[in-house]
Amino acid sequence: MIWLPPRFTRFTQPVLFRYTLPAQGRTLFLSLALVVSTLSFSTCEEFLPAYREPETVLEATLSAQYILEISDNSLKVYLTARNVFDETFQARADVKGTIELVSMRDSTVRKTFPLSAANFIEAPGYNRNTGILTLNPNQTARLGISWNFVTDDAGRDIRREFFKYIEDPTCEGRCFALTEDWVIRGRVQLFEKTGTSIADSVQYALCFVNMYFRSGPEGGCVSVDTNAPCNLRPPVLGNSCTPQQFQEGR
Repeated sequence: MIWLPPRFTRFTQPVLFRYTLPAQGRTLFLSLALVVSTLSFSTCEEFLPAYREPETVLEATLSAQYILEISDNSLKVYLTARNVFDETFQARADVKGTIELVSMRDSTVRKTFPLSAANFIEAPGYNRNTGILTLNPNQTARLGISWNFVTDDAGRDIRREFFKYIEDPTCEGRCFALTEDWVIRGRVQLFEKTGTSIADSVQYALCFVNMYFRSGPEGGCVSVDTNAPCNLRPPVLGNSCTPQQFQEGR
């Protein structure tokens, strides 16, 4: 910055002074001041980070898995919430939300699960004693539900009132339900001030089987793949089946 020296003029009182700038100097000084002011405002606008609302910083995703074991026969749905903000969140967990499953064949058949902190299945930063949840940047908290198909929201046992079965000719007592497609939706709030994060809905093809049977020499039944597209499915026009027993889920 260039400064011009002032020209002093003495008054009759020796202790008082005033100074003035030449006309050309005043013009240059004002021009420079205007440039500095403009640059200051421009710099602030250019380098200040964009403000992000806290409710948009958690990303939710859904996944599902059907489990058929000797002690379980249920559909597990997982909702994962990831901190996509560049700061750590730490506060009392205020978990709210839902996971909902809706049949694509009959939309009246649906099951809704409310979410709370009791649904945490993987949350390294959660202290169950204090209720405080710490979520670092890019860290996740995972919640889960388990549906044993005993009742839907209307109270129907869909194992008996919804699924349509055909018999498994290789294993007495085992019935295969025709593949059913479900839409799964989920939303969750982890902290009071972060708002609700809504996951993209996912579609899941369920290959329900009424019972678990051991395979191999001990059991005699062939193992069954419950991942879509399901194997060991006789033609749709095969013999229908009415299950006599069900493997209890958990």
